[in-house]
Amino acid sequence: MDLRGKRVLVMGLGLQGSGMAAARYAAQQGAIVRVTDMKSPEVLAPSVRALAGLPIEFILGQHRDEDFVWADIVIRNPGVPRDSRYLLLAQEHGARIEMEIALFFMACPGRIIGITGTRGKTTTTSLIHAILQTHGLQVVIGGNVAGVETLSLLPQITPETQVVLELSSWQLEGLAPIVLVLLSQL
Repeated sequence: MDLRGKRVLVMGLGLQGSGMAAARYAAQQGAIVRVTDMKSPEVLAPSVRALAGLPIEFILGQHRDEDFVWADIVIRNPGVPRDSRYLLLAQEHGARIEMEIALFFMACPGRIIGITGTRGKTTTTSLIHAILQTHGLQVVIGGNVAGVETLSLLPQITPETQVVLELSSWQLEGLAPIVLVLLSQL
């Protein structure tokens, strides 16, 4: 998806993870970026500082209808329900609703292996990564792995890269990895 010149609204900056990564990625891709979060500017100060120097507008402590009407694309946090009145308003005005991980899937040239389920996701993700690496394959690890901004992995991924992602079931909605591992506790 080409984000150049698009009005991108990131719904939910947070203190780590997908909101910050989505805002950074969209700005680096040439989008006009606005971030909205219900948390106060004081609480979100570390995140705002981490994005300093990027052309991003912050609307903190509230969600405003006008921001959702303004947007061409809304990048929502997986925890935001699809029937949020703000998302419905954005859709009524023609906005596309996506999650950070969907942007990654659209831009990723590598082979994505997704791991989801009730228990053991991180262990299984790390194990698959280690096995592939041991066999000499080009491999990266991301998704809900602590300390990894998945979108920032894109520059190092080629069509030969195996991309091992820990994902929640919410994140997988509408996405299709080449391989999906579903862990279930019976």
